This record gives sequence, structure tokens and C-alpha cells, in this order.
Amino acid sequence: MIRFLTIIVILVCFGFAAFHLPARSQPPEKAAPAKPVVAAKPSEETLEMLYLLNQTIDTKGLQEKVKLKTALEYFSDKFGGKLPILIDREAFIAANGADAADPYEEEVSLPPVPSRMPMSLALRLVLAQVANGQATYVVRKTYFEIVPVQLTTAPHALRQSIPFRTFDQKPLPEVLGDLGEMNSLAINLDPTVGKKGTLPISATFRNCSLEEALVTVTEMAELKFVVLEHSVYVTTSEKAIVLRKEEDKRAADRKELKLLPRRLAPAF
Repeated sequence: MIRFLTIIVILVCFGFAAFHLPARSQPPEKAAPAKPVVAAKPSEETLEMLYLLNQTIDTKGLQEKVKLKTALEYFSDKFGGKLPILIDREAFIAANGADAADPYEEEVSLPPVPSRMPMSLALRLVLAQVANGQATYVVRKTYFEIVPVQLTTAPHALRQSIPFRTFDQKPLPEVLGDLGEMNSLAINLDPTVGKKGTLPISATFRNCSLEEALVTVTEMAELKFVVLEHSVYVTTSEKAIVLRKEEDKRAADRKELKLLPRRLAPAF
């Protein structure tokens, strides 16, 4: 009888202890990773310009020396007048001096082989012969513009004026895409910035620079931007500090490379 009572007491004690033991803590659920921020798409007008650049054309008519003006007319005729190409003459005067040759009057030609090539390649090869190799083109929203190479950098684009632009509760990626397209500048948003990257922006810009507009919208989202050579990167404050130091080093390296003599020349 005593043994039986002892067994009952032991079982009761085990049950009481089990009842009062703290429940085993469950591992905390991992937070779902933030969805990457979706970048804004280029406008239909810009996509049409890029489509034209990818088309292959016959270049036999430019194998002999002609003036750049004639070459541009040749390109336009290949697309039925749907390929508007303009030259910023004032920019070339500012860059090369009033005595420099008029880009329209400089002579250019294309190599006999290949006799067919993408429009983008043909235009690049032609412009390599203009303004001592310092001419290039930029894709605007509805046309192409030929400018000095130094005017295609991000620091130059940031100084461009915005006559008037207003945004009403427009997501940050769309605002950045719109500002970039207006000034032919790539503005990329860090896809890991989380909710800050989708913040609705309401702002109005009148007669201000692109740089000022970027400062405004990125500060609204508590973000910063880093100016690279030909683009702008919007990210967190912490990443921006690191990226600026890295870009300063790259800028110094680029400056050294520009001082080296150019040894290669076109083969035609």
C-alpha cells in the first residue's frame, strides 16, 4: 500500500512540474525580404528612337567623303524622314572656340566593309571623324542630338534647367525616370531601399536645375544620390558615403587615362 501511494505521489509531482514548465519558445518568424523596387520604363517616344538605332541600313552611299550635313540627310532618307538628328552648334563653339570648323561642314565617310550595319554603329563611326573625335550623340525623347563628348557627363546634365514640372503623389521611381528622361540622364534607384523607394512624391519645380530637383525628391524619401561619370545612383545614406569615396578614386583614375596619348586612329 505504501509503495502504491509513493508511485501516485511521484506521478502527481511529475505532472505538476510538466504543467508549470515554461513553454518552449518558438523561433521568431523571419521577416519577408523586401520586394525589389521596380524601375520606371522609358516612354514610348524614347523606345521608338532606340528602335530606329537598332535597324540595319545600307551604307554604300557614304563610302566616299561627304559633308556631315549630307550624311545626316542620307540617314534620315533611309527612315523616310522619321530619324530627326540635330547638332548643337553653340555647344561645339563653346567647347572648341569660334574658329573651330562647323560640324555640319566637316567631311566624313564609312568603310566599304561591311556595306550594311546598325544605324547606331554608322552614326558612331561618322561622328568619330567630327570635332577631332570629340563628337557623340545623345538620345532625346523625340530626336537625336549631336553634342561634344564632355556634355554627356552626369555633372553637366545636373546643371540643366527644368522650366516647369509638377508631380502629384507619383511613386519615386516614376519621378526619377521622368526627370532622367527629360535630361537624357540615367538615374538608377537602389532596388534594396525598401519602402522608401516607393514613396509617393508631390513636388513642383520651376526654373531650377536637375540637381536641385534630385536633392528635393531624394530628401523627401530620406535617401541620397551619388553622381557617377554618366549616371546617378539613388541609395541609402550609408551606401552613398561608400560609393562617393569609390567614385572619387575612379574619377582620379579616369583623369590619368585622359592624359595618356591616343595611339589608335580609324583605319579608313
